[in-house]
Amino acid sequence: MVVEGQLLAPSGQSRGQPPLSPFDPKRTVIHSSIIRSSPRTSSMHNDLAMLDVRPMPYAVLVSVLGAIVSAAIALFGFRSWAALTVAPIIGGPLGLLFAIFSLRRHDLPLRSTLEAYRSAAGVSEALERYLKSALSVGLIVACIELPSIMLGQDTALTICVAGCTIVLGGTIYRSWRLTNSPVRLDVFQVAGGIGCLVIFGWMGYVFTTEIRPWTFDRTIPLIDLAKIIFVLNGVAALLSAVLACFALAIASSLSAATDDLER
Repeated sequence: MVVEGQLLAPSGQSRGQPPLSPFDPKRTVIHSSIIRSSPRTSSMHNDLAMLDVRPMPYAVLVSVLGAIVSAAIALFGFRSWAALTVAPIIGGPLGLLFAIFSLRRHDLPLRSTLEAYRSAAGVSEALERYLKSALSVGLIVACIELPSIMLGQDTALTICVAGCTIVLGGTIYRSWRLTNSPVRLDVFQVAGGIGCLVIFGWMGYVFTTEIRPWTFDRTIPLIDLAKIIFVLNGVAALLSAVLACFALAIASSLSAATDDLER
């Protein structure tokens, strides 16, 4: 800006000094202070601070889950692209109706979140607790079975199968001991548990019926044999945790229904 034929120097610079370079730190500080003090910038910061990111309502989440589950059933059950196209259109509204019924059952508004529904319905985190217990049992059993690889692959795999049975029984027993309140699951935990049973159950079925490493003529390396032991015990731990959680949830539901009938 020109005043009386002279160029005004920026703040902090005398008239006798050369002009500041665009990359000079002083000019950068001046510009940043101007930007911070700009009313428009302050308004933008206030608008961003007022933004409130709220969690998705429970009804919307269940509707999406219904569409995904129905699409998975159509894809793997019917193996038809036409069914895959129609299934989400049916599954989404059905999931929404189920969510509305669940919310009304506990006198909750339609905008309730998943956390609010779980708190009102008394949904427990039993699956996560049982999973940690099952994995610890599976790890202990796998470490005990590990020296059996020195006895040969047939003996090691036979001991491993027996150990998986121990993991199943030990997980159910520990889960029963850890349960001090009724086990209640929501639709997300049930869907995740069923998916876990299907995936890992199918893997176990393929391993025992198709791969059958105990029938190999060649010798399995010790490192691969050790991996098989840990993987099988880990899969057994996951399946046993889900089965234990489902069994205790069904037992809790039956007990609650019996108490209601007696009243």
